[in-house]
Amino acid sequence: MRHLSDMLDDIAKRQQSIDEKLTAVLSHLRNNKCESAEAEWISIKQAAHLAGISETSIRRAIRRGQLKACNVGGSSRRPTWRIKRTDLQAFLEADAARSSPPKPRGKYRSRHFSDL
Repeated sequence: MRHLSDMLDDIAKRQQSIDEKLTAVLSHLRNNKCESAEAEWISIKQAAHLAGISETSIRRAIRRGQLKACNVGGSSRRPTWRIKRTDLQAFLEADAARSSPPKPRGKYRSRHFSDL
């Protein structure tokens, strides 16, 4: 019987050590809330506002694979997307590189109006 009680004492000590470590980690997370980690992920609405484009354009870019996003809703029918700020910035930079400035067309000539 002494052997069993030693094992139980050992298990109790280990459990207490685990509880202390877990409490320390949780208190550290509560006290030092990392706002950059929370602010790193943004919603589609926030991404559209920051990028200056519509939410539909953001969703379209996600569907096409141009913008990385994570489905936090779990459902594939109605996904709840979250986007990393760095991925949004990379998407905007790539989009700016793809779109070139408009080509000058020269003077527009109208056959109906001579002054244009």
